[in-house]
Amino acid sequence: MKRLSAVLLIAAMALWLAPTHAEAAKFPNKPVRLVIPYSPGGSHDAHARAFASVMEPYLGQPMLAVIRAGGGGSIGASFVARARADGHTLILGDQQSILVKPLLESLPYTSASFVPVGRINYSPLLITVKKDAPWKNLRDLIEDAKRRPGKISFGGVPGLGVDQIPMELLSLKAGIKLKFVPFQGGGPTWKAFLGGHIDIAPAFASTVTPQLSKGAVRVLAITAPDRLPQLPDLPTMKEQGFDVQFAMFRTVFASKKTPADILAKLRAAFDKGVKDKSFQSMVKRMGERVIYMSGKDFESFMVAENANMKALVDKLVKKK
Repeated sequence: MKRLSAVLLIAAMALWLAPTHAEAAKFPNKPVRLVIPYSPGGSHDAHARAFASVMEPYLGQPMLAVIRAGGGGSIGASFVARARADGHTLILGDQQSILVKPLLESLPYTSASFVPVGRINYSPLLITVKKDAPWKNLRDLIEDAKRRPGKISFGGVPGLGVDQIPMELLSLKAGIKLKFVPFQGGGPTWKAFLGGHIDIAPAFASTVTPQLSKGAVRVLAITAPDRLPQLPDLPTMKEQGFDVQFAMFRTVFASKKTPADILAKLRAAFDKGVKDKSFQSMVKRMGERVIYMSGKDFESFMVAENANMKALVDKLVKKK
């Protein structure tokens, strides 16, 4: 009886696993969705649509960029975490949607719910003001903020978004108080900024470059440790006396439950897609760079970044 039970158990397991292997063999058998967790018009939207546009030859199926915005990225991340783990639903994630939001509230996912397919780039923010703003550099802004605490406004995604974090860190270091105005993504923030509703927009090169080239805006500082090779005239925060460094990763993630053979196919397609000349050209025209990291390497990077975000959340939430 014991032998018979063992045989039946093995047979049942084989039947249970068979569909998974069959799915992996024909993956993908329909378009792959790439979820954008923020509103249209921001850097995530631009990168996701550029990446999706070149992926069909490498996947064998179209990739569709799909907006699932709200909740500081948590709505999109929740959607992917709950989707069937068959590799057909991915997310272009960042620190806030994948790492920070689960630290701040109870959600149907944690950072451990996802596995990286690969990183597209790692981008600092540009602290941007209108061309007629009274501040010529970061020190001008700091001095004015000390004279008028809480009067100078900046926008970003609420819940310690990647655009909010560097400004909060700057406020701590400089001993100033700025007014935070929440928006559902970089696109709405930028629109409000151009409309004169906020004073400062912490934004990415893909958003800022078109207006910068027209002379419509001024960048007071970037949050990188060194000047950007594609924008060498823009000073860092550090060189102006305020050592604030922060960059957002744009990384494609799948559900942690994705079968290993399907994940391997996704990673192989991703590795080819980020090297695609058309994609590289589109990213360059945005004023950004492709800073590739394989999914396997990003697993180690993510452990360290998760620890960094936990420390930052603790520091900034305590400050508030």
